[in-house]
Amino acid sequence: MMRLVPIVIALIFASRVGGAGRQMQLPNESGLSAAAQLAAAVPSEFEQLLTRYHFENDGTGRKEVVGKIRILNATGVLRLGEAVFEYQPLSEELQIPYFRVKKKDGTLVSVDTDITQERPNAVPSKREYGERRIKIPDLSIGDLVEYDAVTIIHRPLGRSEFYVDHSFQPSGVVDEQLEVDIPRDREVRVKSIPTVRPREAINGTRKVYYWDNQNARTHPVRAIPYAPGGMPDVQISSFLSWKEVGRWYEDLEKSQRAVTPEVKAKAEELTQGLNSDFGKVLALYDFVAKKIKYLNLVSLGVEGYVPHAASETLQKQYGDCKDKVALFSALLEAEDLRASSALISPERDVDLDFPSPWPFTHVITTLHLGKEEIWLDPSPAGVPFRMLMPSLRGREALVIPLHGVPRFETTPMESPISNSWLEEVEGEMHDDRTFEGRVHITARGDVELPLRQAFIGAIESVWPTTVQGVVKGIDRKN
Repeated sequence: MMRLVPIVIALIFASRVGGAGRQMQLPNESGLSAAAQLAAAVPSEFEQLLTRYHFENDGTGRKEVVGKIRILNATGVLRLGEAVFEYQPLSEELQIPYFRVKKKDGTLVSVDTDITQERPNAVPSKREYGERRIKIPDLSIGDLVEYDAVTIIHRPLGRSEFYVDHSFQPSGVVDEQLEVDIPRDREVRVKSIPTVRPREAINGTRKVYYWDNQNARTHPVRAIPYAPGGMPDVQISSFLSWKEVGRWYEDLEKSQRAVTPEVKAKAEELTQGLNSDFGKVLALYDFVAKKIKYLNLVSLGVEGYVPHAASETLQKQYGDCKDKVALFSALLEAEDLRASSALISPERDVDLDFPSPWPFTHVITTLHLGKEEIWLDPSPAGVPFRMLMPSLRGREALVIPLHGVPRFETTPMESPISNSWLEEVEGEMHDDRTFEGRVHITARGDVELPLRQAFIGAIESVWPTTVQGVVKGIDRKN
């Protein structure tokens, strides 16, 4: 989850167009050969892209990315004006041994790498996100941009674990390599696509895996590197079973969902006068879903998996999916209701033969009320009680009971709320052919989600515009 190279590539290959999998079409009006047209369309390319991982048994380590980017035309000069490197300050340290430009005459020009700048719209807790923005001045066609970026991993994933997911660039690379260096006696699982099978080498107490991307050549850039849900080209995981993955997340979450006096008091306030478990769960869900603002805070390093403490999320009134689930679980526990977190993804598929954290990008909640198991997602504010978004239905989820055995379950395929849309119009048609009246819409099920999301979180002054859009849609439909 350390996104160094992809950020740079996003700047270089901004010429991606069209839908997923479509290739850029070049008009053949210039009289140039197909190869010449192609070269003119690619603004820059990696002459070398080397990614190295080095892990110790305790899960600490480093990731190094060495790149050489050739500027091919004026578009490349314009687009490679800035490089952005992200890192997680609480668990990582970013070092850039060099960033330089080799001019066509062989002159080396060093670029200042000491300027640190927060990204636009930085998250509320700035200490959880860091980035280095490097301005690259005075580029010219034919220049070679060279850099070495190192991320030191001080805090491992937990329980001395590590994993790597890596996908090679689909285009714009002449020479691309991946190396993963681990202790010789450490048992890991390794999986890669057939076209990039690894080589192994033993070096004393270390074992090194090597991959070469043999298919990386300059050709039209696709819209996205690989389809959503597709597996990475290379995966290495120190997790040997899904039970280990579940225990790992349980360790990260357990202390963060503690019932503190503040959490206990809030649960009592929200459930005052309610006697049924169902009523209590509904009240607590409504509070977390609607009153705790969802923010996608951190996606790097171990901090991308560790929730904030429930009491902190309650105090700050915002959090991401894992923060909201931890708070929801703590509130439930304060009322003697036991909930399990469930790791899931709306787009990534689970490979049951390869345990790792990679397939999971979201956290939801499941609990038993009487004999019934219910699934809840308190993250989006506009989702009704017991409903999951369509993208989360019928998906494999790793359920992690507190003090229980992690297991896979499939989320319900159907929504518990049937779809319905009722329009009631009352009014009067005037002589000037204008209509004055009221439109009453009752929507349930999936069709109500867009309406809920349009109003929740929006400034009240824009509600009339939202309603006008809905009414115009009705008018066009009729």
